[in-house]
Amino acid sequence: MKKKYTTSCAASVGLLLVSTPAFAQDLNLPTRSTLLPTKNTRELNLSGSYVFNDDNPYALSGTYGLFTSPKLELGVTGAVSGARHSKTSTSVGAFADYYLRGNESVDSSRALLPYVGVFAGYSHRDASDASLGAQVGAKYFVNPNVALTGELQYRSTRHGSGITQFLLGISTFFH
Repeated sequence: MKKKYTTSCAASVGLLLVSTPAFAQDLNLPTRSTLLPTKNTRELNLSGSYVFNDDNPYALSGTYGLFTSPKLELGVTGAVSGARHSKTSTSVGAFADYYLRGNESVDSSRALLPYVGVFAGYSHRDASDASLGAQVGAKYFVNPNVALTGELQYRSTRHGSGITQFLLGISTFFH
């Protein structure tokens, strides 16, 4: 199980890196001032977490979002999580993330972009149930089209206990 998870994560990260547009032939190479997403930028993210202990959960999630403004991103997300000795759970839903950006002339040159957000959707383990959640995280841009991500999530359902997890991932951005 660990080997399959590690192999699938490595392959997914490689695909995301290869799929980013190349700037080598563009004479106007992006500068730090064009680093952060603007209105109508789209994001594709793949994240995962795994604690190397048989009793702790693993998770793999994917998101697709659209920046409706430089400070607001709306999107859809899906996740699979579980543990070696428990049932696998899945979730699907929508999210809204608000980015903590200051004055654009100062903030656009920073590679770190923190955010807070909310989630609403459905989760399934033994039965389907409405799910609500919140997240806080940050994106660190390594270039204008790729960012490393870290996110702390809390998800709860009506009939179950809430779960908290920390996800690490990679995002690619395009227009």
